[in-house]
Amino acid sequence: MILEKEISHIRNYIELERVRLSNKLKIYFLISGLTENKQVPPLLFLPLIENCFKHVLTKERDNVISITLTANQHSLVLQTKNQSGQQLFNKNSGIGMRNVQRRLELLYGTNYTLETHFINGLFTATLEIPIS
Repeated sequence: MILEKEISHIRNYIELERVRLSNKLKIYFLISGLTENKQVPPLLFLPLIENCFKHVLTKERDNVISITLTANQHSLVLQTKNQSGQQLFNKNSGIGMRNVQRRLELLYGTNYTLETHFINGLFTATLEIPIS
């Protein structure tokens, strides 16, 4: 699928969540680099973004979800950050993350990175995939 369409899907999903959660959190979606004419697998990024909204601490005001997408000449990096009350994506995490991991293995073998960190209540997921 064309990356620009994926970006459009992500924007639409974010807008739905923005309406659902009203003013309970701030959402930032930043794109950098050249995204035109890039191909990516369809809906690869959506589970990571959905998890931001699923696990954010929505009871508190001034929570932030940050999503950045950076297109380089040979790679695409998606990074999500959200405040969470629990560490997510450990080895025994939910089926969604296992499906993402398996799909990445089928698509890229070992030619990708997916890293997650949980520090002081901030959960960060960073995915880097090759693009042409």
